[in-house]
Amino acid sequence: MANWESLTVPAAPEPMSLDEILSRDPFGTDGLYEVEKEVPSGGYPFSKAWLVRRKSDAKLLFARLHKWEPEWLQEVEAQSQSLACCRHFAVVRYEESFETTASEVLITMEHAGGGNLRTQIQSRAAEDFRYFEEHD
Repeated sequence: MANWESLTVPAAPEPMSLDEILSRDPFGTDGLYEVEKEVPSGGYPFSKAWLVRRKSDAKLLFARLHKWEPEWLQEVEAQSQSLACCRHFAVVRYEESFETTASEVLITMEHAGGGNLRTQIQSRAAEDFRYFEEHD
């Protein structure tokens, strides 16, 4: 049983420009993350997504940029804090989020290299519908 009072989430930093967060130059010193490639945004109509590498530890992550109305920012921050507290093998882990100066929110998450559920089901259909195991 989790002790929710002991879980803390660091305060969000001041808004940054997207160029201060993401770098498209692999040899540049700007940005906290290096963009590896743009990827599908997962059906979110007002968002963009990238496979990124965090410069501080070279960890490969998934980053999604959402365009939000300023009045929704409190709700987005609450959702980010909820995700930060979630620890489960079957849930993609939240890493961190940034508010941009253009009223957008960039959320970085663990990269799920195996693809989404649809991809997994299609792959197993080609293998005579092999069943999923508990920790697949």
